[in-house]
Amino acid sequence: MTEPILPAAAATAPDVFQSTIDAAAIAHLEAGLTSAFFMMLMTMGDRQGLAADLDAIQAKYHDRMMRRAWALPVLLWSCLLGLVICAAFAFNGGIYYRGYRLDASFALFFLGGLALLPLLRRMQGYRLKPGYFNWILAPDRMLRQWTARRLAARGLQHARKLTPFDARYEIADGIATYYRVTPAGAAQVWQRPLTGWQVAGPGFTLLFEDTKTFRYILFMHQPSARFDALLAQQGVLPRP
Repeated sequence: MTEPILPAAAATAPDVFQSTIDAAAIAHLEAGLTSAFFMMLMTMGDRQGLAADLDAIQAKYHDRMMRRAWALPVLLWSCLLGLVICAAFAFNGGIYYRGYRLDASFALFFLGGLALLPLLRRMQGYRLKPGYFNWILAPDRMLRQWTARRLAARGLQHARKLTPFDARYEIADGIATYYRVTPAGAAQVWQRPLTGWQVAGPGFTLLFEDTKTFRYILFMHQPSARFDALLAQQGVLPRP
């Protein structure tokens, strides 16, 4: 969809940036945009505060587990002592109760305790690892990943339908004009002033109006020092 053209700027020769956009480029762009949106979403909201709270919980849990570190050695020696006692009773003929060998039953119980010790040690070590409680953040992380994929897909929806074409950007006096170039000719898509802040990635640059919304314009271009310099001249800096 074409948009109204901004008033003409000075007659200086524009800087031109042009890239071919095909199916492979769209796939590459979608992956990069998804990653960029995800990183942005991960810094929004009170996620950082929640992560700090979980770190504090982890520290308290670690201290509590360290104070109870005696539990596993006590279990080990209790099972070994129990087996020794059961062996002594078995050597003297065993203990019978209504036809059952109690010494054998207790021996199986203590052997089961010894068999559980490696599992308990592993569980204890796993729980003491930094970030153990981060599983609480997993649903939130999955939602943000899904949102990032949706944002990337929507941002490329129109371009995907029109591939292949060349994306040409002409920048002059702080105004960028985007043309979609096909064998039939060049069609102007939009014209925007270079304002706001930027997020750059492999094969693209996003310009956002502010830090609180996801209103942006997308430049599909290869890395260019000249492009970065033009943005810097207009005060368009990386996202704070």
